[in-house]
Amino acid sequence: AAEGSESKSPLNGLYTTPEIAAEFNAKEGVGKSQSPASVVINDLFSGWMKVTGTVKWAKTIGSVGTHMKNVIGNLGFMAANGHTDVSMWKRTLDVVRNDLGSMSNEELNARMKHYIELGIVKQNVGIGEIRAMLGQEESFSNLMKTNIENSTKKKLKEKIKLAEDMYMSEDDFFKIMAYENEKGRYSTAVYGVDQSQLTEQQAKELDAKVAEIVKNTYPTYSRTPELVNLLKINPILGNFVSFQAESYRTMWNIVSIAQEELNSDNPAVQAIGAKRMAGMTAFQGLKTGAIAY
Repeated sequence: AAEGSESKSPLNGLYTTPEIAAEFNAKEGVGKSQSPASVVINDLFSGWMKVTGTVKWAKTIGSVGTHMKNVIGNLGFMAANGHTDVSMWKRTLDVVRNDLGSMSNEELNARMKHYIELGIVKQNVGIGEIRAMLGQEESFSNLMKTNIENSTKKKLKEKIKLAEDMYMSEDDFFKIMAYENEKGRYSTAVYGVDQSQLTEQQAKELDAKVAEIVKNTYPTYSRTPELVNLLKINPILGNFVSFQAESYRTMWNIVSIAQEELNSDNPAVQAIGAKRMAGMTAFQGLKTGAIAY
């Protein structure tokens, strides 16, 4: 696309190889003639995805009860990982509130940026699935016209955006808590110091390890398998296939990581593994018992 064009922004005006250009154009149907039947099928599929995505939005992000379930579910992941240190809850809440609000605190902005770069926040499975179904990267509110003049519609759009931000922040809060728990106990286990006393190199190495643990033990939309992304459009399989798949993936990983830690030569790391395995066992036992009751 030419410079100044909104198409393909921010790539507009830039050059690439013919092969890559062809792939980008093919994705958007540029330069390709489509049969009337293909156009109808594409329109029907797109419409179906938007209807399904809208219904899922209403049943999850638009539901107060589901927001509560989102919090309770994340408490379960904390318990299963043995993340019992909640001393940083106030600091974590400050980061999330600043991100939700004016973002006026530069220190808190920098910390949130760090979490984003590690890939542990802004990864809510529910929102990720809905956005994919609606064919957008921003929010459900984008389905409404951006040049809204009616004040009522404008307020409604703001409330929709707030509901999505809150749903995402509920997830982010627990991911940050998980990260701080893991980094705190691994700092002591591996280097024998508090994380505030780590060298720059030690902190960098630990960040990579800890972030990977969090992404493998908490639902992370970017880790959802491609097969699941195809299955989620099937109404027979019910709501949020992605979250169900992530539940299985994370539980498998929690056990797998705990076993690796228990097999470590470092007694302190073994203790982390024992705590994680105990947390997982207790959580599953209580959950199974509660459901049976």
